[in-house]
Amino acid sequence: MSRLLDVFETVIIPSYRIFGLVDTTVDTYSPNADRANWLLSAPGMVYLQVPPQVIRASVRLESWSTVPPASDAQWSGVGDVEVQLPGGDLALETIDGGRKEIPLALP
Repeated sequence: MSRLLDVFETVIIPSYRIFGLVDTTVDTYSPNADRANWLLSAPGMVYLQVPPQVIRASVRLESWSTVPPASDAQWSGVGDVEVQLPGGDLALETIDGGRKEIPLALP
C-alpha cells in the first residue's frame, strides 16, 4: 500500500514562461531536452513551459513510499516524464529568481 511521506506547497512566478524542479547535485546548465514539449525532462531536472497568461503557479510536490494511487482530479494538461534525481537535494528554479530549496523528504 502506498503511503504519503511528505508534502511541499508553494507559489512560483515563472520567468520567460518556464520554471523547473532540479536536483542541485546535478549540473543542469545545458540539458538535452526537447523544447517543443510543455514538459521537459533531462537527468536531474524537469521543467514546465507555461502559457504567457500564467503569472503565478501553485506547486504541490508529494513524496510517496511507492507509486501513488491514481488521482481523479481534472487538469488542463497532463503529461508523464521520467526524471532521475540522484542526489535528492531538490530546488525550484526560475531564470530570474534562481533556486529556492525544497525541504521535501524523499524515500
